[in-house]
Amino acid sequence: MASCSLSLLPSFVAATFPSLRLFGAGSEIEGILTDGARTGYNRGVEISDVRVYPFESREGASQVRAYADVTFDGQLLVKGFKVVMKPSGALFVSYPSARQQGGEFVQTVAALSPDLRSKIREAVVAKYREYFPKE
Repeated sequence: MASCSLSLLPSFVAATFPSLRLFGAGSEIEGILTDGARTGYNRGVEISDVRVYPFESREGASQVRAYADVTFDGQLLVKGFKVVMKPSGALFVSYPSARQQGGEFVQTVAALSPDLRSKIREAVVAKYREYFPKE
């Protein structure tokens, strides 16, 4: 079985997905990705697949309508997006998050570019609307 050095992962992610920022305990990962974004190298990240997992929630129980997984350039799968309905009825996409020891939730993935944020939102909401066109 071939082995891979984890130290190469931040460089790979920075070179392949300069508009995507991963938050982690290591400042090395954040530093490399930030440097990659500053260089202006951005070939454009494409969304190659979106999978939505809708579910029925009881009235007033939760505003989360579905979970979604997004694949970028056929190489990076990000799980844990949420389709959330605002009280006004509008849908928005919440990014994956994790609970910290104090109980606070923090985002684990964030799109740095407004274009990528828009692409993600549009793709996830469009896929959700295939299941629930009238919402």
